Amino acid sequence: MKTKSIIVSLLQVIPLSVIKQSQNEEFDSRSDLLIDGDTAGLAVMAHVTSERHIDNRYAPGIRRRINVCLIDMTTGANIASADIKVSIPSGRQSDFFSGRLDLNRNDIDCRHKYKLIVRECAGVTLHEKQIRFFDRHESDVDSSDWYRITEGSVIDYLDYSYRSVRGEDLYCYKVRFKMESRIDRPMSGLPEVELRIVYPDGSIEARFCQPVSDDFVPGAYYVEMPFVMYGNRKGICYAELLLMDFAIAGFVFRTDGMDEEGSWTGRELYIVDDYSFADITGRYRGLTGGDDDVDNEPTADDDEFETAMQNFIDTACGTSVEDKPDGEEQDISQADCLSALDLLTGLDGVKAKLRMYESIVMFNKLRAAHDLCVTDQPLHAMFLGSPGTGKSTVAKLMGEMLRNAGVLSKGHVVVKERANLIGEFYGSPETNTMKAIEESEGGILLVDEAYQLYQSDDARDPGKHVINSLLSALSDSSRRDWMLILAGYPDRMYRMFEMNPGLKSRIPEANIYMFEDFSEDQLMDIACRYLERNGFTLNHEAYRALKTRLACDYAQRDETFGNARHVVNLIQTEILPAMAERVIRLGVEADYTLLSEIQASDIPDAINQVTIVRPKLGFCA
Repeated sequence: MKTKSIIVSLLQVIPLSVIKQSQNEEFDSRSDLLIDGDTAGLAVMAHVTSERHIDNRYAPGIRRRINVCLIDMTTGANIASADIKVSIPSGRQSDFFSGRLDLNRNDIDCRHKYKLIVRECAGVTLHEKQIRFFDRHESDVDSSDWYRITEGSVIDYLDYSYRSVRGEDLYCYKVRFKMESRIDRPMSGLPEVELRIVYPDGSIEARFCQPVSDDFVPGAYYVEMPFVMYGNRKGICYAELLLMDFAIAGFVFRTDGMDEEGSWTGRELYIVDDYSFADITGRYRGLTGGDDDVDNEPTADDDEFETAMQNFIDTACGTSVEDKPDGEEQDISQADCLSALDLLTGLDGVKAKLRMYESIVMFNKLRAAHDLCVTDQPLHAMFLGSPGTGKSTVAKLMGEMLRNAGVLSKGHVVVKERANLIGEFYGSPETNTMKAIEESEGGILLVDEAYQLYQSDDARDPGKHVINSLLSALSDSSRRDWMLILAGYPDRMYRMFEMNPGLKSRIPEANIYMFEDFSEDQLMDIACRYLERNGFTLNHEAYRALKTRLACDYAQRDETFGNARHVVNLIQTEILPAMAERVIRLGVEADYTLLSEIQASDIPDAINQVTIVRPKLGFCA
């Protein structure tokens, strides 16, 4: 059997007119195309990868010819075809290649469905993409009026509609537009639309959506696009709906204010002329009367990289969480907490355990709703793991889940360490510990590196007063609205745990969570996600070099290895400075590729190639 020498992983297409037959337009992932009598053909672009370069960076280059053909799926007829030359040089893994299919409007029946098929000349199918054609003149209604938009809103997990929301980190919302169709497409369906969200930092997310029929309103449809809330997405945002590149509706909404139920309708759905901060906030002021403080425009002095790093840590790696104020409430449901947890790299054991815990919590909630007795579940826990493995972020998600279940009244997280609790003066440990417990009332007190409170070789160490104060609070039956999480290295935490029977009796084995180190592949995934989020790409050689570097770092790791933090620090303090120095040293006019593509020379070699075996999780006698 003949094996494929190349892989086609992406196929994009745009129509070409007789007047404008250039392929300079941007390709995207659309599958519905607008055509008319001026349509002269289709421009297609394929992303092609050489299989021989995937595992061997020194493999010779490859030259191939691929064929792209347009098939009428209704009749089976071959409408048009064209050959595209593919040439990937040695040292490069993949590239984009484009070509043109000549087409006549009379060849297309807009009631039919079509398929683009990419084959090697030997006949091996490499990729397929279904497309549909729409004629702007096929209806008495102009194409820009094919849909009448009736509502726009932000939707939460419970399907409630909001004009603006109090955006909490890791909460998954949806932008939704409701509409009515003014055209009849009985055979191939209604045309897709493009939904965009413009965030306060100027970044744009977009996706193509197929209208979904509203089961409760005959003749009505809706489209929606999910987005996850985190740092630089808080502020005044703009959601826009486009049909065949024409903006047909839009609305502004706020993600850092108070929840405001309802939908945007009528004139409130007029599009914003420009995606600029001034136009978007101006529209919001005009609709709300200008009372809200919306002066949140990013400035040149903002540390954008630090902000992006924090967002990455909070949402993708789970390596830090800011303390929450006493009175701040959260509105994240159990399902969204677990959805946010799924976005994190690794943590398979923790995820499974939290899902089981979530089932118990929901089961008890259902029993209480039916006036059945509910047994108290042990609340306090230990999080065992190395730095940068997600302990703080999981604590935050657990707080949100327990708040929504009614176990905790607030669900916020207060993070403390030995230095915060001991203080400087005699009597400070008890005072500071009780103050920390009061701050965490209704939420979680997370004591990081808690093993430092136990010094077995020093009978006068003030840390024992902190432990005694915590034990006293744990045994106080009047203090039910708080949770204690002790976090730190596994072996040291187990040693402290075994030497303090009071802690052991309050924290059962089922409430001990193991946060294992990220694997080599997971570290690489974290690095790629971080770079992609910040607008950087790795060429093939850089990808291999970074993977080798992280593999060496992983092999040499000791108990101080920072996991996700190590990846972020490597990128921030070594890779990007090296890239900046290289680009500036070239002394040429910078373009997009030069400013975004990381090369192998930017990846520093590991300092030491000696392998050190890391202690396994668990108690060592």
